[in-house]
Amino acid sequence: MIQTALQKGMSVRGACRMAGIDKSTYYQWLQDKPDFKDMVEAAQGIAENLFLDMAIEACDYRFILPRRFKDDYSERTEQQVDSTVRVIFEYSEDDINQAANPVSEATIDIEVEGEAPDTEVGS
Repeated sequence: MIQTALQKGMSVRGACRMAGIDKSTYYQWLQDKPDFKDMVEAAQGIAENLFLDMAIEACDYRFILPRRFKDDYSERTEQQVDSTVRVIFEYSEDDINQAANPVSEATIDIEVEGEAPDTEVGS
């Protein structure tokens, strides 16, 4: 029953439900039973061919395949985020006068990977 469900493109969850077994049993069988694992891979290959044939006929492969076979057909993109972080230091006139090399304003460039908040940081 699992084999037929997977061959038709049903999800593992759906195939397990149809067969009346828990997903944990399915995954345990994949680890413990090489014949079961081979059957699953063959069934999923049949489903992939089925969906590929359907997509080609419908000329809609860009929609079907990336959603059903994410690892093999989804588009991979990289995004680079460039942002500026502005830090404002406020000093009293006494603080500046006491400094050995007084500086009233400075700019520091910092490279940060990931998302940067869109806020100013002040004292």
